[in-house]
This record gives sequence, C-alpha cells and structure tokens, in this order.
Amino acid sequence: MLFSQLRANHYLHIAEQAVKQSARTNHDVNFNWPMRFSSFLVRALAPEISARQLGTILSKIKADILIKSADLLDDQSEAIEYTVTVNESSTQAEARQILLFDNDKRLHDALNVLDTSVNINLVSTLESLPEQMKHQRPDALLIDSESVSQSQTSLSEIIEKVREQNSSIPIFTYQLAQLDKTLQTDNVCVDVLEHVPIKLDDIKQGFTELLSKVNHYLTVEKTIQRMLSRNETLDYTLSVDKRDNKFVATFDNLQYKQIIQSKDIQESALFQQSLPSATLDDVIGLERAKMRLAEVIGWLKHPEKLSNFGIKIPTGFLYAGPPGTGKTLLAKAVAGECKLPFFSASAAELSSPHSSGTTENIKSVFAVARKYAPSILFVDEIDAIAGKRTANNDGSSRDRNLTVNALLTEMDGFNTQQEPVFVMAATNHPHLLDDALTRPGRFDEIIYCDLPNKKARQVFFERFANKHSLSWPIETVEQLTNISQGMSAAQIDQVLRESIYQAVGNNEPLSTAHVKDTIVRIVYGSPSDNITLSTEEKRRTAYHEAAHLLTHKLLFPTHLVDFVTIEPRNQALGFVATRSPDEYESLSKQKVHDQLQVLLAGKVAEAICACDQNQVSTGASNDIEKATRLAMHAIFEGGLEASVGPINVGMLTKYEESELLSKAQNAVKTWLADAEKNVTALLHDNLEKLELVALTLIEKESLLKDEIDTLFI
Repeated sequence: MLFSQLRANHYLHIAEQAVKQSARTNHDVNFNWPMRFSSFLVRALAPEISARQLGTILSKIKADILIKSADLLDDQSEAIEYTVTVNESSTQAEARQILLFDNDKRLHDALNVLDTSVNINLVSTLESLPEQMKHQRPDALLIDSESVSQSQTSLSEIIEKVREQNSSIPIFTYQLAQLDKTLQTDNVCVDVLEHVPIKLDDIKQGFTELLSKVNHYLTVEKTIQRMLSRNETLDYTLSVDKRDNKFVATFDNLQYKQIIQSKDIQESALFQQSLPSATLDDVIGLERAKMRLAEVIGWLKHPEKLSNFGIKIPTGFLYAGPPGTGKTLLAKAVAGECKLPFFSASAAELSSPHSSGTTENIKSVFAVARKYAPSILFVDEIDAIAGKRTANNDGSSRDRNLTVNALLTEMDGFNTQQEPVFVMAATNHPHLLDDALTRPGRFDEIIYCDLPNKKARQVFFERFANKHSLSWPIETVEQLTNISQGMSAAQIDQVLRESIYQAVGNNEPLSTAHVKDTIVRIVYGSPSDNITLSTEEKRRTAYHEAAHLLTHKLLFPTHLVDFVTIEPRNQALGFVATRSPDEYESLSKQKVHDQLQVLLAGKVAEAICACDQNQVSTGASNDIEKATRLAMHAIFEGGLEASVGPINVGMLTKYEESELLSKAQNAVKTWLADAEKNVTALLHDNLEKLELVALTLIEKESLLKDEIDTLFI
C-alpha cells in the first residue's frame, strides 16, 4: 500500500540511488552510466513499477549488456569497461512560467536581466501564494530554502498550500551562495524533486542548469504518469559495439506501446480497441472539418494549455452526414494524430435485448475508456440508442430513456483535466438525437461531413493512379472526377477496389475502362437480366430518353450530362443522369419552366416517334409526378405565380376553404400545359438531332459523357 502512493519523482530517486550504488561497486566489469539514466530505468519497468523492482532492474540491464557482448569478448580480456548511451527521440517539455517563492529579490532581479523565454514571477509570503498560483499558473515552483529557514513557515506547509491549488506541479528548492560558501545539495523533502545550488557569481550558468533539470523532470514525470495511466510499456533495442578495445552499449529505437489488461480483453465484445495510425492527411476532402479538428488535436495533445486558462477541453464532437463520407476515418485520424488509445463501438454492439442491458454496456465501455485515459471513445450510429426521450411508460420507452440518461451521466462526469476522454459519435440523422446530447458540455459541436466535392474526388483518383503506377493523363482523371459526382468516399473506394477485382479476374492490365464500368454499375446499377425490351419498346424508350437529353442540352447548356441509358436498371427502363454546375443556382420562374419542359419531353417524344398521340405509354408517369410537384412548389410555396402572389398556399388554406386554392391549382395546370406546348415546338425544331440521339441509343444502349458530347459538337 505504501508503494502505491509513490509519485514519479520518488521512483526516480530510488533509481538514482541504484545507479550511484552501481558506480561505487568495484568489479572487473565497470559500467559508465549516462546522466539521468534513472528515468530510463523507471520507464523500462512501467507500467508495473515498484520500489523493489527498481532495486534489481539495474542487475538485469547489466546482464542483458553482457549477453549481447559475449561474442565480442576474448580470453585476453581482463578489466572490461562499458559506456552506456540512450538515444532519446521524444521532444522535451519546456517550462514557460516559473514562480519563485523567495523573501528577497536577488535571484528574481538577476534573472529578469537575462535574455530568456521563460516568464519568471516572485511571491514572498505564504498568504499570497495561492492567489499567485491561480493567477500565474506556473509550470514549476522554485522555493528558496534560506527563505523557508528564516520564516516561521515550514516547507511542508508551503507544499501543502501549493498542492491545494495544483496537485501535480513539480517543486524544486534552491540555495543562493557565494563561490566560497558550502552549498546544500541534498533534498529536504520527499515532495521536492531536487535541491539545486545556485552561485550568485554565475547566475546565468546556475539558472541554465536549473532550467534544464526542471524541463527534464517535467518531461519524465509527464511520461511516467502517462505510461501508468495508459498501461504502456517501453520497447527498445540494445546493441553492443567494440570500439578501440572499449565497449559501447546503446539503447535505441525507444517506442511506447500500450497493453490491454486481460479482464478488459474479456469485455472487448462490446468495442474495438486500437492505436490508429491514420492522420488527417489520410482524410481526403472535408477541409472544414479537418481545420476544426486540427484545433481539437492541439487541445488533446496539450490539455494543460487550456487548463492554464481554467477551462476544460470539450467533452466531444458529433459527426453528421450521409453514409460513407468518412466520419469513422475522421475519428481515427484524430486519435492517430494524438497517439491516443481509440475505443470504437457501434450502437448495434452496445444494444441489448435485456432490460437495462444497453445501459450497462454503455457504462462498461465508458469505464474502460476512462481507465486508459487520455483516450478517445467513438460511438457509431449513435441515433439508434440515443433518440429523443418520451413520457411514455411502455417498456421500450423506459429503456430508451434510461439509455439516454446513462449517456448523459457518463459524458457529464467523464472529463477531467488530468485524464481527459474525448467522446466522438457519428450519425446519419442528427435530428433524431435527444436535444440534451447536442447541447454544449456534451457534444459541443456538430461537424458535418459532406459528399466529396470535385477537388476531393480528383485527389482520390490521383492517389489511386500514383499508388498503382498508372500513367493517367489529366483529362482522364478529370473525366473520372466528373462522372463520380454525388458518390461518397466509401463508394469511390469501392469503385477503385472492384476495378482491380475486374481487371485481375479478366487477366487484363488495369485501365480507365474498368473504372468507368464499375462507376456505372455502382452508381446507376447493373442492366436487368429479367426485363427484355421488344424492338418497338426499345425504340420508344430511345426516343423518350433522347428527348430528355436533347431538351436538357438545349435549355441548360452549362449543366453536364454524365450518362444516358435505355437498358433497364434499378426499376427504370431508361434514364438520363445530369449534373448541375459546382456553383449553387437557385430556382427562378424561367428555370422552373425550362425544367418542366425537360420533364415532359419524353412523353412528347413518344408521340412524335409513334406519330400518334394515342400510342404514348404510361412510362412518363414518374416524369409527370415530378413536374407536378415542381410546379406546385414554385406556385404553392415559392410565390412565383403572379395571379396567386407571394403566399404559402398550403399554410393559408389549411384551416378554411378558399378560392386561392382553386386559383393555385389552375395555375399548376397552365404551367404544365404551356411546358408541354413549348417542348413540342422545341423538339420539332430539332427533330434531326432528336433522331440522331435516338438511333445512337438504339445502337449502343448506354452512353457516357464523352460519347454524349460528341453527338452535340
């Protein structure tokens, strides 16, 4: 029980004593240990550090070195000497704020003359110490031992006062003296990391050494605390070389690896635990989300920066957007950038058919994440378990309410400054979540993950081409970028994978044709094997789709058409896939009239094809429904019909009968009749082009953008 209360500095002192003891031992085999080797010894034992093990770890290190050098020894070797080095790769922490507890200003005044980036402040009384600690928020506290001995306050009382404000701040003592004065060098209290003598005749050198010690202890203590809380071990390689009859032992490639305890592994059916290697650079697109998350990463890497302002880090963020837009990858990238343990669970894994089972699962997952804090917990499809609470008393409603309450309770009590846990969740339906979850303090912000824009899609294909050494010209990449509009990141990834499957399956080199075929299949569906069109039906469908295509090209010349087909796919005999410009365009009255003509063009073309109005099929029923809905939106809600006025017809006529409703309905009929009349004239004026497109469709059945553009040159 006694050892469990030891702090990092206590372990360091025990290790230092072991190193000193080893140096005093006189054997035929001598080891020259590097400065501050004690920190390596402590880390080598983590996470199971004990005072007893620290007393024996050095013997194990010596044995390892001797075993490694066995092949280098010869029978003539008598006294053997090893020089030991440790190649550290981690960045050392730096103190920026230092508070001096001193009853005179000699050191403070001398230091302020020096050119240093450290901000140094002075406090001289115990009464003012708490206020200065709160105001200055120092990285380290330096206490003048002479000031303590001259006052009526003990060092223990000062430290107790300090710990009330900051339980983890490193504390050093120092002593000022002339060159010829004997200096105290021993620690005077177990809570003091080190006692440092400073000679007034050489303030700069003395303070530089002191600052180096402060930074070293800050780094080591932070590392050891992290290793203990996250259950990390230190991996390293040991090599021994012989140089000029001397041996050099080098500890290199130091890496920290987290280990999961056995009982936590038993509970892993509820979640997956990992230390992701993904970074924000791996996330293509989502630039706004990445910029915001870059700030979050800074907070998670250095929570003390926020704590210096007295604020805690945000509890969590919610990712919202369509399926396959990279929400999970974003969460992993945040964990990867921070090098934090990543716990992920889906709502399906957390859900339980038993009463209160979901609540218990949530508590278990949060408990494990807290155990390895600082960490990140990610819950996918959270809307499935965190829907809006109701006042119903049935069993399912009670369980849902309990589940939401459990989430709220865990998130409220989840965030501490010393061991923060950042909660991230993803949903396709943020509006379904209970309002209490999305208020500040729970999910502090909703980050929307949109479908990849043109630039992002281009990066997808460029990276794919580079990865597989494909020499795709810019025009090819741009063409693939254009025809993949509206696809999610997951769909594009699927396209690229299945293109490789197709090429390998056919024993062919990978080409853009494979990618195009896969895009068409994934986006537009595969041709139906169950529906076969007669010659007449195929001709009718060709004229129908050709009319849609031609009218769209004539009335919306800036809009692109990526694909047209008369092969039955996805419950449709044929369709035209169009794409609006990247710039947003609002609906005007003229654009609505033009769109109505595009929608009704297929029906008109069937009459032209058959030369008989009575031969028009019901294949245009979906087009008519869309046209009616569009006209109603413009007139009933958009206020684009002058005879009706800028009025929401549905809202105004909801509670009573009105002539306004009849007037609006007649306006819809008029708009549709005018559109049919205008598109009939338009198609007759361009009959030759209509027939060319229809005949091409009959021949090829499906056309991609480049083939379509060729018809309209």
